[in-house]
Amino acid sequence: MGECGQGRARRARLPAGRARYVVGLLLCLVLAACGGGGGSEDRATAPPPVPAPRAVWQDCPVTGQPTRECAVLKVPVDAAEPGSGDLDLAVSRLPATDKRRRVGVLVLDPGGPGLPGLYTAAALLPPQIRARYDVVGYDRRGSGRSTPVDCGEPGGTIGRPADEGESADPARADPAAVERDAKAYVTRCRAKYGELLAHLGTDATVADLESVRLALGEDKLSLLMASYGTMTAQAYLRTHPDRVRAAVLDGPVDPAQSGVRAALAGSATEEEASGTAGMTPEQKRAAQLRARTAGFRAWCTTSGPAECAVAPEPDEALAAVAAKEPDALAGAAEAVMVVPSDWPGFSRALDRAADATPGDSDAYASLRTYAEKGFPKDVAAALKDPGVGTAFELGVKCADFGWPKTTAGLLKEVAREAKSRDAEGRDAEGSAAYYAAFYAPCAVWPRGGPPLGAISAPRAPRPLLLNAEKDIRTPLAAARKVAERLPAALLTAGGQLHGLARSGDPCVNTAVERTLVDGRAARDGTCPED
Repeated sequence: MGECGQGRARRARLPAGRARYVVGLLLCLVLAACGGGGGSEDRATAPPPVPAPRAVWQDCPVTGQPTRECAVLKVPVDAAEPGSGDLDLAVSRLPATDKRRRVGVLVLDPGGPGLPGLYTAAALLPPQIRARYDVVGYDRRGSGRSTPVDCGEPGGTIGRPADEGESADPARADPAAVERDAKAYVTRCRAKYGELLAHLGTDATVADLESVRLALGEDKLSLLMASYGTMTAQAYLRTHPDRVRAAVLDGPVDPAQSGVRAALAGSATEEEASGTAGMTPEQKRAAQLRARTAGFRAWCTTSGPAECAVAPEPDEALAAVAAKEPDALAGAAEAVMVVPSDWPGFSRALDRAADATPGDSDAYASLRTYAEKGFPKDVAAALKDPGVGTAFELGVKCADFGWPKTTAGLLKEVAREAKSRDAEGRDAEGSAAYYAAFYAPCAVWPRGGPPLGAISAPRAPRPLLLNAEKDIRTPLAAARKVAERLPAALLTAGGQLHGLARSGDPCVNTAVERTLVDGRAARDGTCPED
């Protein structure tokens, strides 16, 4: 299930890359994821060795996940420099429910970068995955509980543009003044965080993921990573091809695109990110209900009538009740979606309500009881997005992508790219000054290595890529490029939803299970819109 904490004013705009994907993730969860040069496929793949950190697992249960465990790993700031110091990496683990048939560890990454990953949305996964895998989540370095990086908000010319300057041409800005303020911000950050500032990108996260593997004592990992998390998945496949059992990349981001194009891709609206743009109110309510019940529907179809009272067609019962008592159903679905132990009772309440005759208000009593419980408060707290600092966002994206080498060049490219996107009907030019100001430090940001560039991983297991045909956040054309380079299989689905793996789509679930559980070779395909 795709991405920025620039202060409260900024979060209303830039969350395109981050908070916009939060909308998609929470739609499934709360309502139900520098320097010039573009890198190259010939980039050295020999990774620096990382130490095996000691993991002390402690119980950290939350509603719906009573067996959850957590640990804090000490990982090196720079894996290539043993004396660079350590940082905290917060990790969670949810043991497989069928231990006798366990196949390994599945690492989830919701994207962002920096979306809360310590709580894993395991209830939205196909039931066989939850049964056969230990599900592992983590907060990316520099965010959440993993040594968060926050240098405050930049000032001067790289602070948020004044309202009257929102539509100004960034190419007309004074490059010398912008560069001066960018360097001042970087200097302030380096005084606070030292070398960590140059090691927040995806390459460093790949080293962290290898530390997680070693701490778990696993020979191989399986990966299910969404949106910006697919950058980590691609880089790990390239760097550690023999350490991957299987991988699913949901809404893949193209690491070969320029930093400017990646930044402006963040201009999607909340409706575009959640796949509801252009829908009628009725269609939006139906989409929200599908998101809320994604895990329940998959479980019900798999479990059969012995456990689920509305099997094998839960959609029929949901549609029937939605037409008669939509508010009670929506509230009940929200309350139970992350609590699998409640699903059998919810199915019985749904069955009674579906058969209710007009005027039989007692038939909805059980649904109302669930609705009154509400969404679990401890899960809501675990899912709460604390936001990430501007320095974190810059530290990741300035490192991951290729940027113009000069401030003047960066400002001109933003203006040029914005006009190009406007010609495509994307309405980016109005926010060009904002993005130019925010990402201006990428021309002077410290970095520990080259950008990711085009990634090829021919020695790794063939991954499965998922992408909606009209996804605004990760366009299908980019997914095809990523699939061709890796190489990977590409499964497309109708619609515009960003993040398909936790949508409850039976067609998508089948493909994901085939890859992750059965270990069968991923293959190209198409799913109809759910």
